Amino acid sequence: MLNEVIEVERDIQGRLLIEKRKAGEWVDEVKKKAEEDIRLEEKRIKKLFEQAIKNARLDAERKAHEIIVDANEKAERLTAISDEFLIKIIRTHIVRILPKI
Repeated sequence: MLNEVIEVERDIQGRLLIEKRKAGEWVDEVKKKAEEDIRLEEKRIKKLFEQAIKNARLDAERKAHEIIVDANEKAERLTAISDEFLIKIIRTHIVRILPKI
């Protein structure tokens, strides 16, 4: 009977070793899969970030172009104002600024 107990104990230890090895292999596989998933996610996020930067740059360039066009239009309108008209405007406002003499 003692021999049977010893034999069962050896069998249990052998099975435990096999299960430990299987568990170790499973953990390694899960690690590799997780690392691959992380690498793919980092790559995806990097592409999204690069696209966001590209979109932001294009948007900034578009807005800058609109500002420049608007400023040029205003400058053209201001240069079209005659000197006589400007003098008239200055005279009406200078009266309010200068003290009465």
